[in-house]
Amino acid sequence: MSDGQKDPITRLVDRTVTTVKRTARGVHNGLLHYARMDRPPLASTPRDTVWQRDKVELWRYRSDARRGGPPLILVHSLVNRSYIFDLVPGNSVVEVLLARGVDVYLVEWGIPDAADAENGLETYSDYYLPEIVRVATELSGAESANVLGYCFGGVLALLYAAAHPDAPINTLIALATPVDSTKLPTQLRAGGGAFDPELVIDESGNVPGNVIGNA
Repeated sequence: MSDGQKDPITRLVDRTVTTVKRTARGVHNGLLHYARMDRPPLASTPRDTVWQRDKVELWRYRSDARRGGPPLILVHSLVNRSYIFDLVPGNSVVEVLLARGVDVYLVEWGIPDAADAENGLETYSDYYLPEIVRVATELSGAESANVLGYCFGGVLALLYAAAHPDAPINTLIALATPVDSTKLPTQLRAGGGAFDPELVIDESGNVPGNVIGNA
């Protein structure tokens, strides 16, 4: 049947189907092209692992331009990947800091699994962070360290500082860190106690990443 013999509704449906198929082919070809593109590797700034306990590692970035003074320890969130500080060459916080002579360390928490299910906040603030700060200051030959905690990493850094008032911290920076729950919308504060975290824990004893990402 030619287009001229079809009723208007049928012609509209045919055109719509043709458009959808053409669009789908374009998306498919675009994804194939993207997959074949050469992309710079993430977290490519040269570094050394200078300390490790369990799956937690402390990285020290290589530099010939360290100016001395307290090192900077980057503490990221448990739910983010550490490459957020070192995306790609030319777009890297670590790269910028190194260019300014900062002795940069980064805490890599690793990917949580069943072995971490029983960890509490004190595991990170009282067990890992004191050793991390000690190692960084000793390697840098400094008496204290600057600590930058990002997001939930800032919470861990604040807990560490509060629980260890004599900790060798020169400066503590909390970036994008939730520190005052009274500023939350009333509806969120009102429902906080009604939430059962057991409902979102998977078989490994952890909250899946997609649940956190959709929160």
